[in-house]
Amino acid sequence: MPTPQEITQSLNAHQNDFSQAQWQGLQQVRSLFAFGARRHRNPMMRNEDVLHGGHMVVQDNGALNQSLQQTEANSGWTGSRRPRDWTSLPSSHYPNHDAAQTELQMPFNQRNFGTILHGTTPQGHSWVQMEAHSGVTSVNGGRLRALTDYALHATDYQQYRQHNQNIGPMGMSRFTEARPLTITAGQLDMRRRIQAFEPLFAGRNQRVDELARMRGRRDNLNQGIRARL
Repeated sequence: MPTPQEITQSLNAHQNDFSQAQWQGLQQVRSLFAFGARRHRNPMMRNEDVLHGGHMVVQDNGALNQSLQQTEANSGWTGSRRPRDWTSLPSSHYPNHDAAQTELQMPFNQRNFGTILHGTTPQGHSWVQMEAHSGVTSVNGGRLRALTDYALHATDYQQYRQHNQNIGPMGMSRFTEARPLTITAGQLDMRRRIQAFEPLFAGRNQRVDELARMRGRRDNLNQGIRARL
């Protein structure tokens, strides 16, 4: 199963296959999943990536789900069984919950990057899960992709039943609906504070880098002077 570093390399190599909306949505959920995984008590799960297929619940009163819906609306694709009404897709992950689920499919060109499925829990919080193949009829990717995804989605489900792990586009995950990666409201607040300080750290790192370059130029100059003596 590829590591997050190997997944990053693969994504960067195929970035031109992504639309701006696809790339934006993927980076949003990937960074949030990485934040939560690093704080997980099980060391074996700290190196997971959202593309492994882990089920993530974010205690944000639905903010992430709304953000992804807006990304889909801006992209012009809805990802629904009935594309003209993306709110018509009932949740297959929370079937007793009235809120709809929607999805944003990733590229399926030189390699398959799956789909981002998302919605809200009965408590009103966001949930996200990447799946290897879509279970909806989409207007993204054409009829061939829709038929291929339908067939392979059934195969993924059989693997899920066999291994009791979610099947993502680039691996398997033990973060299932029964035991999701949960990011609490307190952790979200901590993440916002970290992000608020990032520009300060970036500025500091930039100054450190500049000092290192100046020191390097000075050392090179001193070596040149000593060479002439």
